[in-house]
Amino acid sequence: MSSDADILRELGLELDAVEVPPPTPPEKKPYLPSIPGRQSKDPFTLQQLAKQHTEEAFKVLLEVMRHAEDDSTRLEAAKQVLDRGWGKPTQHQKTETVNFDFSVIETKLLEHQDEMARKMMEAKEVEDANLRYIVEDAEVLEDLTSRSETVL
Repeated sequence: MSSDADILRELGLELDAVEVPPPTPPEKKPYLPSIPGRQSKDPFTLQQLAKQHTEEAFKVLLEVMRHAEDDSTRLEAAKQVLDRGWGKPTQHQKTETVNFDFSVIETKLLEHQDEMARKMMEAKEVEDANLRYIVEDAEVLEDLTSRSETVL
């Protein structure tokens, strides 16, 4: 197994040659709310700094892919290398377009509406017939009542 120092030497870097400055306390800046599209006033951004170390970071990623003991670590590094070279794979989703003829539903609804109207007309006719019978029965009853009064 290679140590970090061995890997750095293979990459042409010396561990002693890397100077790490002591951390400096962050400068207090007034709060400015984030405004979309506003450029940073700092000409040297974190993104630019990171881009300066792209080659070195990629070499480390390749070393991890080649020499890591853990298979999952090697696999993740390999995925990162492939993603950077070929882009992340897209997931294709199969979609089906269904052309549905709504006139079929409209026809069925109209048929159902006609059927309901017909049944309501039949119910109205039955109701009217029942009312006629009731009126006729009331007339007969009235006639019988008046006859019975004349007999008494």
